[in-house]
Amino acid sequence: MPDEKGFAKDAEQFFTAKKGQIKDGPQVLAEIKTMMTRQRVVIPEDKADVALGLKVNEATFDREVLRLLDPCAIGFLGEHHESVRRLRDIVKRIDDQEERLQEVLAQEVELKRQYEVRVTLEKDLRTQLLAARAETRRLADDLALLQQQLFAAQVELAESDVRNQRMEQRIRELERFKGGKNTP
Repeated sequence: MPDEKGFAKDAEQFFTAKKGQIKDGPQVLAEIKTMMTRQRVVIPEDKADVALGLKVNEATFDREVLRLLDPCAIGFLGEHHESVRRLRDIVKRIDDQEERLQEVLAQEVELKRQYEVRVTLEKDLRTQLLAARAETRRLADDLALLQQQLFAAQVELAESDVRNQRMEQRIRELERFKGGKNTP
């Protein structure tokens, strides 16, 4: 209810001014609904009922208001006690709904906070992932270079045996040709 005190004051002024002029329950109900519209008071409905085009809570409200005003139902004192009981029930329901609303609002705040934390965490993790990918790429490039160098060294070593044998053969030939003494 946007302005509970304003609604109560408006209702008191209205019914005081209309005392003795209102003839029946439907007229009172129409006036109450006009006041509710003016004060922007809305009767909440269940989403499932609204989807089916039903206004269960509004119908219950209308029935209860008309029942309060039905002179044939019970005497004034009984009606008064019943009205007080209903009002207390309504106040209790309003308090319960207000408490639930506060809980839901607190949950909403907490969920927004968690969302912001997770968005920040996701950004940090994304940055770390990109940095790790860059490092992995650099390491992979270094590994490829080292593997190329290793392959080149292995090729050189494979040819060096053949080259060493040729050089040894050439040295022997040169020593023989020059007439070396310490040759086997």
